[in-house]
Formats: sequence, structure tokens, C-alpha cells
Amino acid sequence: MTTLRQQLADKYGPIMDLDELALLLKTRRRTLYQQIYRGTFEIPYVKNGKKCLFSTDHVVNWMEDNMNMAQASWVSYFISKGAIHPL
Repeated sequence: MTTLRQQLADKYGPIMDLDELALLLKTRRRTLYQQIYRGTFEIPYVKNGKKCLFSTDHVVNWMEDNMNMAQASWVSYFISKGAIHPL
């Protein structure tokens, strides 16, 4: 049985960039940049020059912490779109 953590690590490796995170979260890069600029972005990141980098583990932790029963369909949506594979 493959966990969400393992699936994302297999797909993205240990570090994700902003484009990969935006694709995973089904949002625009601009939205993420705005949240980072405003200080409202909740996922820890580091900057390498102008590039924002995210630990895949931190992304999974954030996803798990913010998931509730109503958001379970959110995971189903990602599975149906092929972004992640069913466990």
C-alpha cells in the first residue's frame, strides 16, 4: 500500500518548486506568490535566488493537517485527474 507521502516523493522527489506545487494544488502560481508575499502562505519554503522551494514532506504534512471529511472528495478529485494514484 502506497501512502500519499510516498506517491508525491516518487513523483516530485524531496523538493518541489512553485510550478509543481501550483499544479498539485490546482491553483495559479500567481495565487501562491501573492500568499507568500502577504505572509499568509502556510507551507514552509526556502528561497534559492528568486525560486521558492518546498519540501515534499512539508507539503504532505500541510495537506494532511488541512484535510477533513469534507475535503476527502478533494483527494478523490486528484486521483481522478491522475495527479496522484489511489492507495
